[in-house]
Amino acid sequence: MTSTTNFTTATATATCPGGSTLVSGGAELTRSGALVSNDGAVTLGVYPSSSGTPVSQGAVTPASWTATGGYSGMAPGLDTITSFAVCSSAVTSATEVQVTVSVANSLGPVTASCPVGTSLVGGGGGYTAFPGSNNTKLYDSFPSDAAGDVPANDSVNPTAWTFQGNSNSASGATSAAYAVCATDVPVTTEVATATNSATTVAGGSPLAATAVCPAGTELLAGGSDVVSSPSGPGTGGQGVHVIGDYPSDGSGNAETSGSAPAWTAVAQDGGQNLTSLATTALVLCDTASPAASVPEATYPALMVALGGLVIVGFVLYRRRTNTTTV
Repeated sequence: MTSTTNFTTATATATCPGGSTLVSGGAELTRSGALVSNDGAVTLGVYPSSSGTPVSQGAVTPASWTATGGYSGMAPGLDTITSFAVCSSAVTSATEVQVTVSVANSLGPVTASCPVGTSLVGGGGGYTAFPGSNNTKLYDSFPSDAAGDVPANDSVNPTAWTFQGNSNSASGATSAAYAVCATDVPVTTEVATATNSATTVAGGSPLAATAVCPAGTELLAGGSDVVSSPSGPGTGGQGVHVIGDYPSDGSGNAETSGSAPAWTAVAQDGGQNLTSLATTALVLCDTASPAASVPEATYPALMVALGGLVIVGFVLYRRRTNTTTV
């Protein structure tokens, strides 16, 4: 993200290789050089796409995942937005995307639900640009029920995906939620969660949590749920945002190739000090236990040059010898 102008955006897109099906994806913001006070880098959105453009309602089997980031305040031009696509070769081969857009001037929450007879395998949400000069950013993105409730640990078969933004103002904003639904086979899933909490959180401080799929299951998707005091979105905790929402190992390190057993969410305070901050990572896991596996194939990073901006997208590609029907 080389721009030094605030309210500029940048996108990274990762595309699944032939023979695999996109089920979900994520994003990570990283910094180079010395830390910059009140760095305004934020994640705006994570969503299934076609050539970097968010897919529309009813889109069938998209192959790409896009992450959008931007500078809402200070813009040092030292940040990188990375996109992760989670691709399956056995769980499903046909998907449909459900998209729900909030009413105008709303930060959400907004929920997209899978149709009856289909199975939720992933999702996302957010914005493709800043609405005007408001510092809008990603706050929550997680599997849910149709009412948008956060699932409990060990809950099964969520049917929807919920997104919520945060900002100093909801003026001009519309939020979008995306649910990726398997249409060819039923997929049974289990949710695992992990929460990390802190008190007296200084401005600019990150807080990470990592949720691990139970033994005998495999990762399909993941998300984040953030709670702060003062609370967001749009109030005293207006600076709180998510800078990490990605597949990882059990220690929270991003997985850039092969399979991933866990999902990590990283929330960050803005310029304000908080009295508390809690980050919850949620991981959606396929409960079909594979009979056998072969080593995952590693694919080269996708390098995209756009207006002097270099972005790296990584693909996670899971290969299994069996065809799973659950």
